[in-house]
Amino acid sequence: MKRFTSGRDIFGSWSKEFIEAYLECGLLEKDAETAVLKCDPELEAQIFESVPRDVWRYAKQIACPVLAVRGEYSDVFTAESADRLKGIIADCEVATVADAGHFVPMGKPEQCAGAIIDFINRRINK
Repeated sequence: MKRFTSGRDIFGSWSKEFIEAYLECGLLEKDAETAVLKCDPELEAQIFESVPRDVWRYAKQIACPVLAVRGEYSDVFTAESADRLKGIIADCEVATVADAGHFVPMGKPEQCAGAIIDFINRRINK
């Protein structure tokens, strides 16, 4: 737990609860000193390799209402990318979660859920 909460790498912005869940569900203790991913490394590599490189062409095909949730400090889904997405999808809203990085659900779960619930409630009451 200490290593994952030290503020380094991708886990630095995750909430303690998400880190605990990740450690419990995502890792397998081999012995007192060693833990490995429960997911087969080859399968995980295949998942990352299968991600399309040009996702923008898929955005043009979306015809339903969209809520895109991004972290204020995300270096992957930037404010410029959010503006571009809103320009491509006719019915698109962007919720930017303050003081969050790329992993918004892991770092700011309450704020992320709140943005989604707000979006759904507004759509239902429209």
